Amino acid sequence: TVFWEQDIRPIYERSCATCHGDGGNQTFMGSFEAFRALGERALERASSGEMPPPTASAMAEPLTADEVQLLQTWVEEGMNP
Repeated sequence: TVFWEQDIRPIYERSCATCHGDGGNQTFMGSFEAFRALGERALERASSGEMPPPTASAMAEPLTADEVQLLQTWVEEGMNP
């Protein structure tokens, strides 16, 4: 089972928080509830390579194939806290 706190949050903090965290310039996704509300969209954009965008590469690392798979499993399992 994949969980937000132990599995997804570290990915968020490394690759998403710069823009989607407190003080970021994009939609806030820094809590379980906020990320869960956009989880399927986040998966789509990460899978397609849209997120994080290349312009953010100096601040955020792209997701690896394993991280995208973990995100997909999390969504498929119902986005556990």
